[in-house]
Amino acid sequence: MTIMGSNPRARVNTNHPEAFAICDRCGFLYNIGDLRRQMEYRGNNLLWTGYLNCTPCFDQPFQLDRPIFIPPDPSPQIPSRPPFWQQEMAGSGIGAQTPQNNPIALLAEDD
Repeated sequence: MTIMGSNPRARVNTNHPEAFAICDRCGFLYNIGDLRRQMEYRGNNLLWTGYLNCTPCFDQPFQLDRPIFIPPDPSPQIPSRPPFWQQEMAGSGIGAQTPQNNPIALLAEDD
């Protein structure tokens, strides 16, 4: 005869007694050896959240919680050249419209 009554989750063994514990997620009574530590990624390491969960309630740590490590930028090539549109935006270089080479601005100055 058991003290706890008939509980299929928590087993009583008089030869090898084991403590009981409650699952933090579902609230059912289990043997403490049947509960597992719930882990999460914090940074690149697994840390225990403090919850003890039974096997049906246990969640695998979510892989996308891990940080993404981006490699450093490659070293620049020498000689490097800025793109053509960057020279136009700066107002210098080939194709840039300045008052000296703008034919419309020159016609307006003649009047």
